[in-house]
Amino acid sequence: MKFEIDDLQEKFVLDAINFYLAFSRSKDSLSLSEAGSLIKSQYNLNLGRNNLSKFLRNKGVFTSGTEPRSEYLDREYFERILVKVNDNMHKPKILITPKGFQWLIKEYIEPEVKRRGGNNEKAG
Repeated sequence: MKFEIDDLQEKFVLDAINFYLAFSRSKDSLSLSEAGSLIKSQYNLNLGRNNLSKFLRNKGVFTSGTEPRSEYLDREYFERILVKVNDNMHKPKILITPKGFQWLIKEYIEPEVKRRGGNNEKAG
């Protein structure tokens, strides 16, 4: 049995998935940019989105790009949502959950700050 989905059906399915994901995700989850800004303001580490992604790749948390390893998704440290790019396209976006942010701070950021002696440097 073969199913064919036309463009309208595909758009409906993607919109339904995006709606579900938008309302099922924690409203307290942070984008990588937001997490980096908080870390920069609280711990004086220069971690924007790109530097935070690089830092997490170097620590083995992310695979290539900004994709967390499945074990970190399973632990609910990160979540993946779909964001609408245009009417015909959605792309995945990685968010860090409150649980994941606390874990990140305790496991990696605080030790990094101690290792650097509180210096204002790029992490990575």
